[in-house]
Amino acid sequence: MGKPTLTPLRVFLASPGDLAPERARLPGLFDELDRLIARDAGFVLDLWRWEDEAVPGLSLDGPQALINPELDAADLVVVLLRGRIGAGTRVELTRAIERWQRDGAAQVMVYFGQMAPAKSVAEGRAQLEVLELKEALGKTALYWEYTTVDDLRDKMRGHVAAWLRRRIAPPATLATAATPEPEPVAFGPYLRSLATAHGKLLMLGAGGKAPGALDMERAFFRVRVRSSARASEAGKGLGAGEAATDSLEQAFRHETLALTGAPGSGKTTLLRFVTLQLARHWLDEGGSGALVAIFATPPRPVYVDFKDPVNVLDAERGAFGALVARLLTTAGVTLGTRTGDDVLRGGGLLLLFDGLDEVPGAHRRAALARRIAGLAGANDGKNRVAVTCRTRAWEEGRGQDAGFAAFDEAQLLPLGSAEIARFLDGWCGACFEGDPPRARELGGRMLSDIESQPRVREMAGNPQMLTMLAQLYVNDGRLPAHRATLYGRCVDRLLEARQAELPGGADRTRRMLVRLAVKLMESGRERLHPAEAVDVIEAEFHGEAHARDAAREALHLVEVLTGLLRTGEGGYGFAHRTFLEFLAATYFSRDDIAAALGPHLGETAWKEVVGLSLGLYAKERGPEALAQVLTKLAGTKPAHEAEVPPHAARLGTLAAARDDLEGAGVVEEAFAPVERALAALLPLLDDPNTPRDTRVQIAEGFGRTHDPRLTWERRWVAIPAGTFFMGADEDDKDAMDSERPGRDTRMNAFWIQRWTVTVAEYRAFIEADAYCRWRQRVWGPRLPAGQVVRVPTEAEWERAARGAADRRRYPWGDTWDSAMANADVGMGNLGRVAPVGVFPAGHSPDCGVWDACGNVWEWTADWYDARLTFGQRTCTRPSIPERDCQS
Repeated sequence: MGKPTLTPLRVFLASPGDLAPERARLPGLFDELDRLIARDAGFVLDLWRWEDEAVPGLSLDGPQALINPELDAADLVVVLLRGRIGAGTRVELTRAIERWQRDGAAQVMVYFGQMAPAKSVAEGRAQLEVLELKEALGKTALYWEYTTVDDLRDKMRGHVAAWLRRRIAPPATLATAATPEPEPVAFGPYLRSLATAHGKLLMLGAGGKAPGALDMERAFFRVRVRSSARASEAGKGLGAGEAATDSLEQAFRHETLALTGAPGSGKTTLLRFVTLQLARHWLDEGGSGALVAIFATPPRPVYVDFKDPVNVLDAERGAFGALVARLLTTAGVTLGTRTGDDVLRGGGLLLLFDGLDEVPGAHRRAALARRIAGLAGANDGKNRVAVTCRTRAWEEGRGQDAGFAAFDEAQLLPLGSAEIARFLDGWCGACFEGDPPRARELGGRMLSDIESQPRVREMAGNPQMLTMLAQLYVNDGRLPAHRATLYGRCVDRLLEARQAELPGGADRTRRMLVRLAVKLMESGRERLHPAEAVDVIEAEFHGEAHARDAAREALHLVEVLTGLLRTGEGGYGFAHRTFLEFLAATYFSRDDIAAALGPHLGETAWKEVVGLSLGLYAKERGPEALAQVLTKLAGTKPAHEAEVPPHAARLGTLAAARDDLEGAGVVEEAFAPVERALAALLPLLDDPNTPRDTRVQIAEGFGRTHDPRLTWERRWVAIPAGTFFMGADEDDKDAMDSERPGRDTRMNAFWIQRWTVTVAEYRAFIEADAYCRWRQRVWGPRLPAGQVVRVPTEAEWERAARGAADRRRYPWGDTWDSAMANADVGMGNLGRVAPVGVFPAGHSPDCGVWDACGNVWEWTADWYDARLTFGQRTCTRPSIPERDCQS
């Protein structure tokens, strides 16, 4: 038996010679549509371009007469115009329109490209002709405009697909005779297929001891959302304009829900979990969780993955009935006399569309959003819809198209500590199912290690990144001590897991990312305009056809497939600054590392890059080569006072790199040049005879990057048990009423920090008790048994500040001294907050606590009550709220 005959559909492409890039890219688009749509229906798309198909010949009417017969045989005529028309293109457009007017035989699609500013009078006249044609055409026809070749491809893909489907499957005529009501559809086979497909959570790049998949119900953990709270009629618990909610149940009350979030934030996992819960409910296999219980009658789920281009094409043309029928019948559901449209009219469905941002082109996403919203409104609102989309793509669409306003948005937030802990419990429980004690012990260590490293903790707020960290931990029993090794392994996993889909594979993608990272660091920006980003990486595609288009497509794929890049306002940037810094460091850790990093020492933004670069250099070259580099970078003691702050900042940057060097296994001697340089500066801070402004300059220089004094050994001072006078004497006229009368107070022994908490240490937190809980996890292994970290009580703070020997009014005595503290009186006033530890003569008398007077107000753990005089307060056992002092 011979192959079935395919019916040709002729497409004629007309355009002037200035549109060669567009003409070169379109054959691939028509090949795609031919493969996905036409051939399955018995047709074949035949694209005719004169440069490929025209046969040389002679004609008394000129060469156009040899082309016109092909034009007259076309089923679709596509006309592209931008800066000029061209005589041949004008003839072809006119002839195609006349043919359409005469017999409607061919569809005509016209696209106008965005014009660049004219560089000559001749160009201006040519552009004017195009504008006049556009105005004339607009009175009788619908045309489309495009900006780039990719934009044209996006628009044409949707338009030609819609024309093709209409052409190969014309709408059936309405039946005149009444038809009997079909039997209800049995969803069982489809629901079972959903339960199977979504029952496991696949682990990207798993290996070694890490499981390749986890049970979805067991692995799923609650994620936080921030809702737009614009309630629909279905969400009776919410009112219009109600405040944001953290409730997933409230979010799913909406008839039209958009779940948005950053790459890797868990959007797809959440949608799959909801699908699984609803499917199992209808199969009587459980699924009676809170997300199911919100519905009076839980809907049947229909899961639509927009990674499948056929699903996209069906949705774009509004063929939701055909889409539903295809999904059901593929799973084995027998529709009988019913159609997919009948199923939709029956209602009771929740259609979950995953990955709107996977669809290229803002205009296509907008059109899809409108159609999906309309689907929920059809059939008297009997069905609900939910769609997932990256936050930035959703925001862009919402700002340009009203179709997005029909949705209630719920944005997935970064994971908090509670969510991270729940994930790790489930993860370790799955890895060591037969050994619960080991699972708990490993989960606790993993959480402590993650929380103890601020940059790693920031990464762990993203579920995709947290999964990767957990895989590394389970396989190795710990996170790599060397930060650069940790970040490198994370980047490798993200790239290698999608290597087959990345243009040029993982290696070229890594080189592209390094180029972008270096450009961002050297420019001091967080993002690059898309055109600038293409400029930076285009060299990686040198020698390839259409290198610039390939670079643009590569950026898009890296963002979608790996999550390392993110598009935002201003262009392309890295999803996590950690990866920006690491990738830049792989470039700067080269032979001329001292010359490359030297100009940036002391710059806050470069601190992490310097540390990572030196760590990579040390790991590859060894301690002797590193010592030579550090000698150059540490420099010499400044000769003039003006050189002190930048010198201190440079040394602070190098001191901050110590952890990276220790992680690389570098011996102590390699760091000796930095230690010697610090030894020349640090004593100046402890010496009251050093001019105050010099002390401030040194401390502020350190504060830009890292204060080397803040070591574990120097941080703490012990306060022995005993009695001290707390409050003020009755005759102290400078004291507030609430400080009188003072009294002798008995205190237990405790430890207190020598210096107040710095801005850099506190930056990641918004309240003091959260900071203390974090410090408890970080310092836990080094604390004496039973000790906890908390904010001091008022009595503890005053004891540490005042000492126990006498009733002194200030840490240094009873008389105010402007040289002892930064305050808004006398010569001590700097006019701004001072760095910690720059008033050595002003510390407390018997334990050496600095900055207990002046500079800033400080928190204490117990409550202040203005209704009580000081003498009425109980100070021997101060009241500490549990939430402030328990770790």
